[in-house]
Amino acid sequence: MGQLIGPIRLLALEAPGHPRTTTQSARLLRLTASTASRHSTVWREAGLVDSLRRGNTVLHRRSPLGDALMDGAL
Repeated sequence: MGQLIGPIRLLALEAPGHPRTTTQSARLLRLTASTASRHSTVWREAGLVDSLRRGNTVLHRRSPLGDALMDGAL
């Protein structure tokens, strides 16, 4: 899986499915906020995460498709 989506994206998708802000994801992965945001965009466009904007904050969580992928159901 890491070769398919890259090691950083794999680490983020392996993290528990609770919602995280872009800033929290950046801290977890030791990335800049802009890089974490770009990763989230890629995942969202692939259907692997759902994002919800609340004011200035965007929460990201693994989608059912992302869960199925990480659980090996696909």
